Amino acid sequence: MQNIRFTIAAGETKRFEAAGRYLEIIDASGPVDIALSDAAGGIADIARGILSGTYMGTPYAGFDITSATAQTVELFISATEGGTKRQPGVVSVVDGERVKVLQGFAFSAVVTVASGGAGVPIAQIWNGGASTRNVFVQAVTIGSSANDTWNLSTITNVLNTAGANPGNSHDASGGTSSAGPRLDNTGQSLLSQRVYRVGYVQASQDRVITLPRPILLRPNTGLIVALGATTSALRASFEFEEWPI
Repeated sequence: MQNIRFTIAAGETKRFEAAGRYLEIIDASGPVDIALSDAAGGIADIARGILSGTYMGTPYAGFDITSATAQTVELFISATEGGTKRQPGVVSVVDGERVKVLQGFAFSAVVTVASGGAGVPIAQIWNGGASTRNVFVQAVTIGSSANDTWNLSTITNVLNTAGANPGNSHDASGGTSSAGPRLDNTGQSLLSQRVYRVGYVQASQDRVITLPRPILLRPNTGLIVALGATTSALRASFEFEEWPI
């Protein structure tokens, strides 16, 4: 049995040539990825975005650990199935949502689309083809200037016009999102449309759509909110996370 404590830089991958059949994260302030490799050099098991208290019981010949942020990590490894549930010196309850904000993963974007176009108003959050992140949309707020229908869909083409505002980090001192808000009301074609939710909205009464399981937007995919009538104006807010691929 052995404890390993080390520092790791943001985006760094460290390799450990240490065999065992049990590995536990004793201490890590942020999420890490761990890939266990077998004796032939293949992947025995892999875990992504895990925090302290997580353990793996697959036999391994070595392992790689990657962190999106700079931090100090402590691991417990063992050649047996025995382990420890010891907590680090200062016991704290980790708020996962606060960790996501601190790590720069959480964003929101707002889009407004005028009425009176050749097509219905559509708002989009678009994850471009050059993106190095996966986007997970967790909630959408929909507002309409008139009673109307709406649908929530994914498409594989970007809308014509960029939104007036970028996606902003939930850290008020953070940057803007990689995914971009877009809009259209000209009747632009929608490619590979897949509908996830439909409903009604009353005039000037915002509708909040919470997704118990987020919608994943890989690169070259966008999520849209579309109203049913060209005479309605649309306002939409997207709440989402961006995670490295």
